[in-house]
Amino acid sequence: MNPSLFQFVLNSSIQNELQNQAEAELPFEERAKNFAKTTAELTPFIGDAITAKEAYDYFENNQPVMGSLMAGAAVLPFAPQIVKGVARKGKQFLESPVMETPRNVLNQTASNMPTTIKGFYEGNPIGSFARDFTNEIAGAIDTRLSATSRAFQDVWGISERKVQDVLGKGSAPAVRTLDDAKRKADILRESGLTKEADAVMEQGRKDATKTGEDSAFTAMSIEGQQGKTIIPVEERGAFANSVYGTEYTARAIPQDDVVKLGDEIGNGNRLAGSLIPDSVTNRMVNHLVKGPHVDSKSSDIYEYQVKGLDASRTAGIKESEGFRNGSMLVRAFNKGDSENTITVFDSYIKALRGKKGGTDLTPEESIEFLQLASTLNKRNVDQINRAMFKASQMTDRQMLDSLAKARYYQREGKNLTAKQNNLVKVFEDLVRGGQINLNRITDEAGNQVGNLDFSKIKKPKGNVATSSYFLSQQKELGGVNQAMVMDIKNKTNYTMISDGHDIFGEAPLGGHHLITAQPITKRKWGETGFKTQHKTTATKEKIQASVADTAERLGVELPAKLKTGDFKDLGTYRRAAKAWTDDLLRKKQGVTVGQQHMDAASESARKLKVAQNAIGTTATVGATGMLINEMSNDE
Repeated sequence: MNPSLFQFVLNSSIQNELQNQAEAELPFEERAKNFAKTTAELTPFIGDAITAKEAYDYFENNQPVMGSLMAGAAVLPFAPQIVKGVARKGKQFLESPVMETPRNVLNQTASNMPTTIKGFYEGNPIGSFARDFTNEIAGAIDTRLSATSRAFQDVWGISERKVQDVLGKGSAPAVRTLDDAKRKADILRESGLTKEADAVMEQGRKDATKTGEDSAFTAMSIEGQQGKTIIPVEERGAFANSVYGTEYTARAIPQDDVVKLGDEIGNGNRLAGSLIPDSVTNRMVNHLVKGPHVDSKSSDIYEYQVKGLDASRTAGIKESEGFRNGSMLVRAFNKGDSENTITVFDSYIKALRGKKGGTDLTPEESIEFLQLASTLNKRNVDQINRAMFKASQMTDRQMLDSLAKARYYQREGKNLTAKQNNLVKVFEDLVRGGQINLNRITDEAGNQVGNLDFSKIKKPKGNVATSSYFLSQQKELGGVNQAMVMDIKNKTNYTMISDGHDIFGEAPLGGHHLITAQPITKRKWGETGFKTQHKTTATKEKIQASVADTAERLGVELPAKLKTGDFKDLGTYRRAAKAWTDDLLRKKQGVTVGQQHMDAASESARKLKVAQNAIGTTATVGATGMLINEMSNDE
């Protein structure tokens, strides 16, 4: 693959064509049709002997729209209105039999991509994805053309390129991050700024470590999604069945197995004395199987897996219970022992009930605060700050504190400060104008009980529930949904983190959806600090079974100490098991190239050569694949 040619075709031809059509204000269907024709004439699909004429004929004969023959799945650095409507039809086209080889290349490219995409959550998701996707195209083609790479993926279940991401080697983002830091540090040293250069390198090392975090979880999730049906875990590769997989409590749960799912997120892995009521568990299960991660109108398959809260540097525990991390929805109520500020909820109660505070709120007051806390996600906070013009910018915590109190003071007829007046007006104007959606608060009967107008907030029947989103420190999850059930009567909150593994809302081509959930946590109002609520996920027995499985699959001898688990503590045992597994990955242990791998690689090479000869140059990757959905609460 010639990157410069790819960029030329992508930027000069496709984007310009779309811009011209958009400026001409052509109807959507006409733009889509013209785009398919123009791009088909430019670039046949890579790796398949399909000419531009055949591709366009396929489109003309009422087959699904080819979509945007672009950098590949989900890469659309242009107007969103061109995307909508084309995306799913383009995916259908890619899933047709004629497109098997390019579909494999696209999926391979997505599988090889790094877990951490720089800039993805900083306001440029499409462009950032496009950049990293483009970087992986050549490697994906090499994977399909290499018998050894095919054999490796057959044994381990993940690509050699993804292993670099997991181990932080080769061309992984961690290596690029460190190289970038070194270049900057060298420039500083040449200028005599040794201290500053050392600081840059230290920060570079920290950033490099973070870029590779949780890549193992991404790799296992991608493998699990590849089939049209759910693949039993034991039928997946050596990596999914290694020690890395022990940090899930369960995988391969079908959408209709609500009993199993409820047990895994509810009381199945909880310690005694902190059980979750069945009504709460059932509500959270319903959120997973019918909520924001699921397209209720689709017949797509959804698979579920439950990840332990003690995985990913215990980030799940902190985020689930709101200790400096997690959504504003949870952080508004909770704080850890080391956090010396009062919670926003405590501050709100004191404003309503005086210095003595307490937790004696009416249902309406509780719902009022809950809907504000859930609505003030990062996007809405940024929007409100922008709309307040010259007023000083507020953090989400400051905004919730000020807004909740100001709305109460307004109801009580008290005078507001100019800043409070401005904040209340901007917030309510944005809600009424539709720029901000007030998060739904529903009771156990399914009634919407929240309202912008406090006098219209309804008394709930039983517990109330809502959800919000935030950017998780668990790298493979990214932007996650955080659901909360509030038991107003017993002054207790229950929360759960979940995330859909997709690319802009779409599953892999020819694959299925995968949703990760974490167990429900329970917190009393006013409770400080936290106690462990769940059993350890990666137990000694699970680690022993996993290393034995790895040794058997690869035909290697299992070290005696790993077999017995004779280590000073569980953490040391897990790290030793991972180090042993990493060494096997580096050495490509257990990989034997068979005739089937050589034949498959040769066939891919033949098809690629046909495509190259047909166009006279290297063809570029096409398709829309996994494209853009409107970002919602599970973004």
